[in-house]
Amino acid sequence: MKIEFSSRKSFRFTLSIIGVMFVLHIFSMILQYGLGVPSKNFFVHLLNMEYENNIPSLWSGLLLLYASFLLFCVSRQMFKEEKSYKWLWTLLSLAFFYLCLDETFELHEKAMAPTHDLLNTGGIFYYSWVIPAGAALIIMGLVYLKFIFSLPARTRNLFILSGAIYVGTAIGFELIEGPIDQAGHWMNLQYAILVTFEETLEMFGICLFTYAVIDYADTRLPGKSLDIIL
Repeated sequence: MKIEFSSRKSFRFTLSIIGVMFVLHIFSMILQYGLGVPSKNFFVHLLNMEYENNIPSLWSGLLLLYASFLLFCVSRQMFKEEKSYKWLWTLLSLAFFYLCLDETFELHEKAMAPTHDLLNTGGIFYYSWVIPAGAALIIMGLVYLKFIFSLPARTRNLFILSGAIYVGTAIGFELIEGPIDQAGHWMNLQYAILVTFEETLEMFGICLFTYAVIDYADTRLPGKSLDIIL
C-alpha cells in the first residue's frame, strides 16, 4: 500500500483538528467557569486541555507520534541513500516518540519530585521538570547545530520556528504557571487561560514541524511528496 504525504494537506488537516480541540476546550471552560460545572464533571474533564487521559491529550500524543513517524520515513530514505546525518534523523524520530510517550503517560511529571527534593525548587521552578528538560535541550541543540545549518534555508527556518514555538511555550508557560500552582490556585481562571495558550501553541508548533518535514522531502525530491511503501 502506498501512502502519499502532502505538506499542505497535512498542515490543513492537523490545523483543523487543533481548531476543534481549541473549541472543545473553550466549551469546557464555559461550563466550568461560566456555568459553575464542577471540574470533575465528565464533559469538563473530557474536553479540557489541562487534564490528562482525554480527547485533547490523545490528539497531542497522536500528533507527536505522527511527527515521529514522518521523521522515521525520512531517516529510512537517508539510510538508503547513505546520506550524511542519517543517524541524527533517526535520533530525532526517537525523541518525538519519547515526547509522545511523555504526553501519554506524563513521564516529565514523575521527574518533578526527585528534582524538587534535590534542588529544593520553588517559584518559577516549582515545576522542576523544566530544569533537566532545559539541560537536555541545550545538549541536543549543540549536537544538532551543524545538522540544522546543513538544511535548506526554508527547512532550517521552519524547524527553528516550530521548535521555538513548541519549546518556548512548553517550558515558558510552565515557568509562569508554577508560582500560581504553588500559591494554591491551580486551575483558577488565570491559570486556565495560560493553559489555553500553552497547549494550543504546543499543538501548533508540532503541526508546523510536520509541515516542515514533509516540505523538506518535497524539496529533496522535486515534484514528489513523501511516499512510503508499506
